[in-house]
Amino acid sequence: MAATDDDTLRFAFYLIVMRNRIRDGHVIHFDEKLKDELRGLVEYPLAKKVIENLQVFPGYDVCDDEICHIAMFFHCMRDLKIDDIQEGMPFLDEARALAEEVVERIRWLWSIDFTCHLTLKTDLVTAFLPLLAQIRYGQSAQQTIGLSMRSAEIAGSPLAIELGRSAMRLIEEKYYCRLNVRSSIGLSFRFYGALVSIHYDVRKLNLLTVSSAGKQGAIQLIQRIDHRFADMIATNTPVELYEIRGLNQRNYDCVIMNDPEFSYYYEIPYILIDTVTRPYQFNKLFDEVLVKAYQFEELIPDPASTRIYRHFEYENPTQFFKLIAYKHGKDETYSSLLFDMLCENEKFVSYNKLGDVVAVFLPYRMAKEECIELYSLRNNGIWGVHEVQTIIVIIHDFDGSQQKTKVIENISRRLIISKENLDELIRQPSKEVFGKMIKECLTSE
Repeated sequence: MAATDDDTLRFAFYLIVMRNRIRDGHVIHFDEKLKDELRGLVEYPLAKKVIENLQVFPGYDVCDDEICHIAMFFHCMRDLKIDDIQEGMPFLDEARALAEEVVERIRWLWSIDFTCHLTLKTDLVTAFLPLLAQIRYGQSAQQTIGLSMRSAEIAGSPLAIELGRSAMRLIEEKYYCRLNVRSSIGLSFRFYGALVSIHYDVRKLNLLTVSSAGKQGAIQLIQRIDHRFADMIATNTPVELYEIRGLNQRNYDCVIMNDPEFSYYYEIPYILIDTVTRPYQFNKLFDEVLVKAYQFEELIPDPASTRIYRHFEYENPTQFFKLIAYKHGKDETYSSLLFDMLCENEKFVSYNKLGDVVAVFLPYRMAKEECIELYSLRNNGIWGVHEVQTIIVIIHDFDGSQQKTKVIENISRRLIISKENLDELIRQPSKEVFGKMIKECLTSE
């Protein structure tokens, strides 16, 4: 059985707490029916072995009820990967059905279509198996000390968190239970994996390569470039610099060269890459040239729908939720539903996850129109126990398009983690600013 490092440490603490609890006369007791169920778990022999090994220390000669509880603990904290799923596992059919239900809820609420994303569905099953066990045994609401959305890497992808939150709301409604922040983090990471697995269409580029070492030197450079970037390049032809004048220059996207810039007089864009390549130059080639192979320009939001509110002030999150709910709701009913949804979400997992920037998504199906709003505060505002400088509101019609979804994930991610990108957008919303954010995401995926 595999467990996360956090859970392994948690279990070590539990063993100490268990020993001290038993010393004080507090022993766990299960009814026989539940004990029989727990003894049937595949983790029960492991729990028994742990106690046998611990009996060399005082205080660990425990009853079978305590061993059953350890088996329950193990069963609820499994760190599963897709290869671990086996037919006949407890809750497997229920987990598969729940994955389908969650994917359908995401499609209905957000118009984000993962119905054909089999990897996501199976990945969700790996999260739901231990989660359903936690619900079954009353462990789902137990919080892990020190673990919060604020300290998790996933806070850098607000759309992934929003989808994880939607999945959790469905589960809580379905099972009449509360889930912990740890579950929200795990589900959000699953959705992040699905979001970054989406690929933009690629139009392969036609390149020319010039080397002062001659065509053979150019060929050697081409081979190294193709080894890394073949899926982004249609042709890469070695030429002498003067030969370019005889070519139809409209057929080429860039010239790779190591000649001095003053010798270049052609219309085709160029980039300087040494034949004896420096370590940073392939990254430069990707960032400045090859990234243009990705076809996302038509998917970028209209800058005219980006609204900047400078010197904004608000009293508290609840007041802000009311403002945006009644500002953007399709009608009074939808506005009321949006307000209730935002307030409930904030109680469970705050929208303030990185401190100075807050990102709030509203479902397009409940809103009047698409928009991205940036509220730049006059003075730092208070959100929970933290100060914030900027609040971002995003309403987007994903329209079942995975590539539209990726564009908004990329943009929202950069806005939440990059002050430079945020300041650029506040100064002047433009397609160029949005495009820069997407390119910066592509260089890290």
